[in-house]
Amino acid sequence: ARLRIGWLDFPGTEPAVEAAGATLRAALAGLGHQVEDLPLPFADPYPALVDILAAADAAGTSAADELDCDPGRLAVIRYGRTLDGAAVARAEETRLRLRIGMGEVMRRYDLLAMTTVPIEPFDVDAIGPDWAADPADLRWLAWSPATYPFNMTGQPAISLPVGRTPAGLPVGGQLVGPAGGDQLLLATAAQVEAHLPALEPVPQSAMRG
Repeated sequence: ARLRIGWLDFPGTEPAVEAAGATLRAALAGLGHQVEDLPLPFADPYPALVDILAAADAAGTSAADELDCDPGRLAVIRYGRTLDGAAVARAEETRLRLRIGMGEVMRRYDLLAMTTVPIEPFDVDAIGPDWAADPADLRWLAWSPATYPFNMTGQPAISLPVGRTPAGLPVGGQLVGPAGGDQLLLATAAQVEAHLPALEPVPQSAMRG
């Protein structure tokens, strides 16, 4: 059936990623689906995500366990121990508002589509781009703003390989369904994947800067 699909563009999407993402949009339109530009329907929930994850990690990690933690995880745990119940409640309230808001959006759209990550791939040995690489900054997921909001809402999502940057590195396109809409999401992803051009494996030489 012809689906109504909302297309999301995230701030800071790099030109090479945007160009590759256009392949996904073209594939959806080529299959007869109605693709519409959708203004980003939520503010970045990253601060709430950090508080929720940090509080959970702090509660589940003993002092003895810290000996086995890398610096990034230690930074998260130690931040989590500074949070009180009110801070966690506020973060959960943000998550609830996000879920309610996206529930309203999905009344108007069958699926959402976007590039999976707005930046070009960073070095294979890095934990993130330079601006998110310091564990003390707690920005370990901030470079992926199109993925964690849907982790917070519990919506099913899938990423498909849609193209390459000029350096030969992969770019993903993401489809997101309504809560409980796994079957529709997977069926559409299979349809789209069959319609996308095949990509050769990424050469090892392209994986390191």
